[in-house]
Amino acid sequence: MTTPSTTTPSALQRRGVAAYTSPRFVALGHDFDLDCDDAELGSYLGALFSPLAGPGQAAHHYHLSVSAAAADLWFDDRRLCGQVPTHRAVAVLLWHINGQVIARSDRFVRLHAGGVARAGDAVLIPGEMEAGKSTLTAGLVRAGLDYLSDELVAVDPDDGHLEGFPRAVSLDPGAWLAFAEVRPRLTERLARSLPYQWQVPADVLRPGSVVRRARPATIVAPRLEPGAALRLERLPAQQVLVTLASVTFDLDGDPGRNLAVLGQLARTCPAYRLTFGDVRPAVAAVLDLMHASDPVR
Repeated sequence: MTTPSTTTPSALQRRGVAAYTSPRFVALGHDFDLDCDDAELGSYLGALFSPLAGPGQAAHHYHLSVSAAAADLWFDDRRLCGQVPTHRAVAVLLWHINGQVIARSDRFVRLHAGGVARAGDAVLIPGEMEAGKSTLTAGLVRAGLDYLSDELVAVDPDDGHLEGFPRAVSLDPGAWLAFAEVRPRLTERLARSLPYQWQVPADVLRPGSVVRRARPATIVAPRLEPGAALRLERLPAQQVLVTLASVTFDLDGDPGRNLAVLGQLARTCPAYRLTFGDVRPAVAAVLDLMHASDPVR
């Protein structure tokens, strides 16, 4: 990453020549917009964050400049990457937005977790990378639940409610067969400009599925293992606390507050470890949990 010289055009100057300009997006504490001098790519990227759109002027600005040979990505007046393949610049953009949402939302307890809800009651889906959070979240939204996030759920320490980051769901190649009906329809040119990962807006999985806030009701910690038989295990509160702490961003930033919030979740929400190899029976198991007061007998 490099810092531009004083002769670098400002964000406002770059915005004046953009082929695509997004609305303002507000994602928890990150307030931003983006533009791109490739209209097709810019429109695609803007759609990934459409549930976050709102009126007004953004506090921060991304600019993606694309040529036939390479791409440059700017955040405000700082170049994040320069003269790299377009798919890499897009990956950096998505990574940077996620990182800024985490960094700028420290009034919340932020968890590496998915989240879905029904009638205002949420299922929190915590897990490390490759645990199956996005796969399970996407399956549950497709089955009729509302969407909070597939990657980041924030707990409001004032009232314990969950707030989501409802960007598009990221699906790795291992999940594509299970979600073939929502395969993104991309031109060959656009596909070459993107990372090798599907980005599926929640409204594609189920129209009108996005919610921004819900009460925590159940915790399901997924463990995706190809070929594994479905297994559901009740977790004791102490293990739940350890699990939540392991996926909390900046746990040490305010340890007293963070552990108090996590402890409240562990004490009040029934929690389960869900091991699965096939998303459809896993979805059915979670739906059963939501219908039964004590599904583990």
